[in-house]
Amino acid sequence: MFLGEFNHTVDGKGRVFVPACYRDQLIGKFYVSITEEKCVKLYSKEEWYKFCDRFDDIRGEKNTKSSRFIFRNANEVELDTSGRLLIPEKLRKHAEIKKDVVIIGRNTLAEIWDKDLFDKYVETEDKEEIMEYINEAGIPT
Repeated sequence: MFLGEFNHTVDGKGRVFVPACYRDQLIGKFYVSITEEKCVKLYSKEEWYKFCDRFDDIRGEKNTKSSRFIFRNANEVELDTSGRLLIPEKLRKHAEIKKDVVIIGRNTLAEIWDKDLFDKYVETEDKEEIMEYINEAGIPT
């Protein structure tokens, strides 16, 4: 499970330290990709395969278009011996990652955001609306 929020810096080569508490879930090769938001998503191998299986529910041209987008922007990666991830340049560009980043947990995946973009996102969060979503789903808080 990926939890928490961590501030890190991307070096000149595009590498970032992955929080130590995430590393045991990202042993060996794992996957990074983009989706609709301006961030890079990290998936363990197991969660990536679950994510990929969901494309079986999309039929026809919608499957072709969506799978082309997701899978051409995905990369199999691994941490270096120092616990750093090299974020592919194409993904850094999509997420507008410059230097300072925020890495957040989202239960089964993690996200890497440019710090300024993440701060703007947090400013627009409506906590009451979010809690309403959670309550509507029947999740006790």
